[in-house]
Amino acid sequence: MGSTTIPAVSSGQQNLTLRQTITSSGAVTIPAGVTQVYAILIGGGGSGSMNGSSTGGAGGGAGALVQGWVPATSTCVIGSGGASVTSLGNGNNGGNSSYSTLIAGGGGAGGQATGVAGTLGGAGGGGGSSSNGGAGSATVLNYSFGTAGTGSGSVAGGTGGAGYSAGGGGGSTAAAGGTGGAGISGGGGGSVNTGNGSAGTGGAGLIGGGGGSGTSNGASGGAGVFAGGTGATGAGGGGGGYISAGSNGVANTNGGNGGNGGGGGGGAYVNSTSGTGAGGNGVLYLYY
Repeated sequence: MGSTTIPAVSSGQQNLTLRQTITSSGAVTIPAGVTQVYAILIGGGGSGSMNGSSTGGAGGGAGALVQGWVPATSTCVIGSGGASVTSLGNGNNGGNSSYSTLIAGGGGAGGQATGVAGTLGGAGGGGGSSSNGGAGSATVLNYSFGTAGTGSGSVAGGTGGAGYSAGGGGGSTAAAGGTGGAGISGGGGGSVNTGNGSAGTGGAGLIGGGGGSGTSNGASGGAGVFAGGTGATGAGGGGGGYISAGSNGVANTNGGNGGNGGGGGGGAYVNSTSGTGAGGNGVLYLYY
């Protein structure tokens, strides 16, 4: 990754330089004599899911972002967001990323039924048709919970509640899908299952959640530091991440992939083929 795409980090009068970027579990090499580093740790974004039987999918929630000065250590774990759902049921929880004393939860996956809640600061995924979005989780410094969106049947889906990590919006059967809540990590939008309504939109945040999808109208992913992807017909756009944008949905197939930490867009279900959108990678940035 080029240095021009990485934001500068300052602490007091000290300007720090990005030294390492880790996107998979493994060893971290810290030079002798460096006892503390400034770390930015992002949990993986949850995957978007299809919703079955010619319906649109639900967007995934964004991963948590934690940062600060921590003791240097030699290993880290980069967890994935929640895995996609391709049969009836709730979304899946994401794994946790960790480095030294920092832990960042992955975003929840959108569900065909209820979108799963986020964990350890991760955002909840969007709900499927007529179902609730998952709640965002509590996190450090007494920030509020994100609350779940409500499924509303034939009227507009509910909006995820604002919080440090926001919940996903609920789905809808024939009207607009729910919008993911705005927070540090935005929740994923819900979906619709008929062409006469618009799909849910991913919530904006420092990391944006994935957009939901409909059989006719795709939805854009929520904007993060970098923009979310644009939804195509039947597929939502991936949520914008930290240092990387979400990708666009593919018409009547897959939702867009999330940028780093961003949720994936919901996929279409066409001719018995299900589509999903992959959640963005978890990632660790080390400055010293």
